[in-house]
Amino acid sequence: MLGEPSGLLMLDKPGLGDPPVFPEQPDRLPTSHDAVQRVRRCFGIRRVGHTGTLDPFASGLLVICLGRATRLAEYYQGQPKTYRTVFRFGLRTDTDDITGTPLEEGSASAVTESRLAALVPKFTGWIEQIPPAFSAKHIGGQRAHRIARSGGLAELQPQTVHVATLEALSPVQDGCCEFMVTCSAGTYIRSLARDMGLALGVGGTVASLRRVSLGSLRVADAIPLVELEGDAPLPELADAGAGLAWPRLVCDADMRLRFSQGREVEAPDVSIQLRDGELALAVDTERRTLGVVWCTQAAGTWPPRFRTRKWLAAA
Repeated sequence: MLGEPSGLLMLDKPGLGDPPVFPEQPDRLPTSHDAVQRVRRCFGIRRVGHTGTLDPFASGLLVICLGRATRLAEYYQGQPKTYRTVFRFGLRTDTDDITGTPLEEGSASAVTESRLAALVPKFTGWIEQIPPAFSAKHIGGQRAHRIARSGGLAELQPQTVHVATLEALSPVQDGCCEFMVTCSAGTYIRSLARDMGLALGVGGTVASLRRVSLGSLRVADAIPLVELEGDAPLPELADAGAGLAWPRLVCDADMRLRFSQGREVEAPDVSIQLRDGELALAVDTERRTLGVVWCTQAAGTWPPRFRTRKWLAAA
């Protein structure tokens, strides 16, 4: 449907400790799927998807793609993410967060700022981690959390992730320390807390988790999930490419038509320099995203040529 809403909606999802969003089930924490369903009802469309799951207990930025913008969801999923989180040392749970069943609990008096500072370099850069048993990872066609909840053993393999920053924001108090973490897609903050606790010899779990950014998008610009209720006006959507820090290729009417037909486009008037295979956003003269294109020529050759990778606009 060409007239359906299309763009990004940035939501601030509530988590553990926030006011409930299900009055009939006040103890139920909202999932990312719940948020998607609420957006579908609010806007009256089916083509809605999120760009990266937040655990039910976690709060913060959940970027929702609507309409044709869902075609760009995969590019947002690969963006780095930043979290504010509190690690509680001296406690280990089956979910690696505070909502799980305790497996081991003891004193964290030996955890000091100096010990944490010495440990941080070992958990930054490219590291290997095993996802939590209660996670959305697939094992033999099943989600790991379903296997774990049924009493099975979820045999998860280590994966390589990148932790760009791991900064302590508070002193250690009662075994707890707040961190700011910027990491690659696929990084589990719960695994980070668990593994740091193991390295300290006392166990660790996540006591709170809030996503504050996804790429260049910030939770400060998001609207609370509870605002998508009742007769409130529909929130304004951001442009589909608002959070992608790629070069912009401004298209005239002829270029737009050729891209929509999947044809290669020569762009002699553009100033952007890209290598073969690198991506750019095709935009109209008002800088609205039309689609994703890729360079088909080696750097330095002229004029540059582009071909469509994902197209959002009507022909």
